[in-house]
Amino acid sequence: MRLWSYQAIARGAERINYFVWRSPRIGAGRYWHGVLDNHGEPGRRYDELARPTAEAPATKIKGTATPASSA
Repeated sequence: MRLWSYQAIARGAERINYFVWRSPRIGAGRYWHGVLDNHGEPGRRYDELARPTAEAPATKIKGTATPASSA
């Protein structure tokens, strides 16, 4: 996930949204792996996603902001 995060940033992403935050306990969605497991405690996936966030200040690239024009 860390590699995918950096790949998205390299391709111009300004934000990254992870679809499933916490794995559901019931239903067909329980087979989707969320950032947090069913018990809600941070684990390996959470730590892997927290690392790019901690490294982000060191990876700022000048000129990446796109100003929006107002109507």
